[in-house]
Amino acid sequence: MKTKRINKAKAKVKDTKFDSEISKFKKAVYATSALAVAATGYSTSAQATVGNALTDDDNINTAYNFNIHNASLSLLANVGSEVYTIQTGAIIDGATKGNILVITHDDDTLATNLTIASIIMDQGDITGVFTITDATGATGDLNVTVTGITDTNQLTTITALENTNAETVNVTFTGATTFDKGFVMAASGSGVKGSVVVNVVAAATFTGGATIGGGTDSGDGSATMKITGAGAQIITGAIGSQSNDFTGDLAVTYSGTSYFCFCDRWC
Repeated sequence: MKTKRINKAKAKVKDTKFDSEISKFKKAVYATSALAVAATGYSTSAQATVGNALTDDDNINTAYNFNIHNASLSLLANVGSEVYTIQTGAIIDGATKGNILVITHDDDTLATNLTIASIIMDQGDITGVFTITDATGATGDLNVTVTGITDTNQLTTITALENTNAETVNVTFTGATTFDKGFVMAASGSGVKGSVVVNVVAAATFTGGATIGGGTDSGDGSATMKITGAGAQIITGAIGSQSNDFTGDLAVTYSGTSYFCFCDRWC
């Protein structure tokens, strides 16, 4: 097994008032950015309120605000209209327990490509989930990119269920990332041939740890986290395999001219 184990980061002492002010500042910055994009003439729309079971399946850069408790936003292709390139704007929360669900369909006929501007889901400790799941019979890869900051209290799970073809769930976090709850990559189900690859491009904090799990037999799917930054990059938190029964790969393909650092043991 190629997994590099990292000591857990030192527990954070939270200043609730400070954290709240920082959260408001970050969300204000990204709301302003969305308005700036609109002014340039790019395809976008006003911020939408996320109610229960709201779906985004188009190529319009819509921003979303979870201001209702226990709401869900599904991001997926529109099979009937054959829309497989999906854009979503900045996602923020003003209420607790918001869920972001990225899924494919068994009857998808092409690869799905989803771009999300940013994710800031840090409203309280009653958390929802952020799941990215490739369905059993979906055709083509599932490619998800978050171009801006990712800061979430949600439990994050990225899963490959594909059991027909050796396809891949590719997830790229381009901006700084913070995962306060667990972060799980799974391609370890019975008969799964699909794989999960997560690319971490900027500084990342896995406060709740990161778990990587792939299959163990020939032809099984794999799970790989790639550290692919080009500048100074710090990875904080514990990264390990799903269990002794599964394999996980941590690939450092760093090309920076400054430094790369795992914390808190070596920083």
